[in-house]
Amino acid sequence: MTDEFTPQISNRLLEFIRFDEVRKAKELEEARALVTTSSVPLPDYILERVLRLSPTNADVVLREHNGFILSERREHYRASLSIMVLSIDNLSASLLNFEKLATTGTIEIIKRKNRSRLEAIERQIQKELFCVANAAASLVDHTRRLNSEFHFREYNGKLQECFGDDGLHDLVISLRVLLHHLHIVKAGWSIRSNFATGTRTAHFQIDRSELQRAIDQAGDRFQGKKYVPMLRLVDGWPEGINLIELFGEYQNRLEKFHSWLEAQINDAPPEALQDYDRCILEKNRRSTRMGWNVLIGNWLNWERVPNIHKHLPDYLQPEQLEAVYSRPRNSKEQVELIIEYLDDFGAVNEEFRESVYRLFDKLATQEADDQP
Repeated sequence: MTDEFTPQISNRLLEFIRFDEVRKAKELEEARALVTTSSVPLPDYILERVLRLSPTNADVVLREHNGFILSERREHYRASLSIMVLSIDNLSASLLNFEKLATTGTIEIIKRKNRSRLEAIERQIQKELFCVANAAASLVDHTRRLNSEFHFREYNGKLQECFGDDGLHDLVISLRVLLHHLHIVKAGWSIRSNFATGTRTAHFQIDRSELQRAIDQAGDRFQGKKYVPMLRLVDGWPEGINLIELFGEYQNRLEKFHSWLEAQINDAPPEALQDYDRCILEKNRRSTRMGWNVLIGNWLNWERVPNIHKHLPDYLQPEQLEAVYSRPRNSKEQVELIIEYLDDFGAVNEEFRESVYRLFDKLATQEADDQP
């Protein structure tokens, strides 16, 4: 049912909502303007204006910070690097799996009855090769974009030192172009037995002549001074290019270069990036405290607090749980360890810590009262 006052209440509520939306939009734009025109480091009073916004709006505003583009490039680079590492690990695992199957017992994998299984392995390796070549090209692009903003000292020299000039890097990137756009270069398997020693070797390889034919068919794509070392490398390989050897060596060079690059990012970040990270950390701390304060404050008002121990397995690793329960139940020592494991951003201050203590004290009393 409605009465004569209902329309008035509804209208006033809608008016209040509209007013609040206008107020929040104004606060957002004012904060955005302050951040846009501010120097680095961001003054505390401006950061406080930003932190009063919702976490989502604070993120939007902080995109105007001078360090945002640096953070974005760093994030994209690290994502690309992780994909490359995963791709090359997957390729290596597939190659080693075939090697194990082909050097064990009576080589069941190459028997006619297992033809479909062997074909599946071939397709898997072809797919992994495709992924690695593409990931390598993507990583090159993201690394260059990163350097265009960070301007690392010794960048070019370190590239030369780690990857060399023997054409291996260009070969990997060229495989990406060939596999994606020009020619499906297939990898085939080879098994050899040494009857004198009773040993057997197996690996997947790219046929050298097939690769050379694909390069020749690409016309001018791989001609010029840049590709001379790569073509020399291909010519100098045995009849088959062993994928384990090829990508094992490439992985070693990757690890050497990107370990150096990650150290440059961490040890000497630009001032703008340091300040942006500071602002984001404060935002995460503030929003974390707000969320947990609401939750724990609500629990403390209940007649019976929830059994926190029942839910800890959803948040802690098994070894962390073991460490937690090596402390006296509901003790400050146990609470401190739980906080250490769960406080990802260092959000816990003394006020919040005291509320957690009260929560576990109340739980301890409650559990004692429940004892028969």
